[in-house]
Amino acid sequence: EEAMCERGRDGRERNDCSIVKVGDVLLSIPLAFPVRSDWELVAPLSWALTQAQNAGEWEYAVHINKHLFPENKCNDAQFQQGERLGEEYFAGAAMLLSFAVVTALCVRLYEDRRRKKNDAMSRRSGKEDG
Repeated sequence: EEAMCERGRDGRERNDCSIVKVGDVLLSIPLAFPVRSDWELVAPLSWALTQAQNAGEWEYAVHINKHLFPENKCNDAQFQQGERLGEEYFAGAAMLLSFAVVTALCVRLYEDRRRKKNDAMSRRSGKEDG
């Protein structure tokens, strides 16, 4: 929503409604205070800001200034906030992971067989020498 682009880099019109927002930033306060670490002000200031956020003051400030935030241009009700993605969205990742696991097992079996074969050959050659 907040990063919706109307035009791409090449100047053509762009529709970002197909991009699914998966979550919000955990904590981002667009405000900075230059604080020297030797003033022993860092910890109390951090504590005060954390307390204010936990008390809901940040959410309240966002709520009363909602008109300053960009509005959602997509009217697609396919993905409502908090709705989970279906398993069809993870099919590619699951297939890739399955392929990697099967490949790793095949390599492991091949290495075990080769090691056993080499051990058996070295035992035979040791008996023939002795």
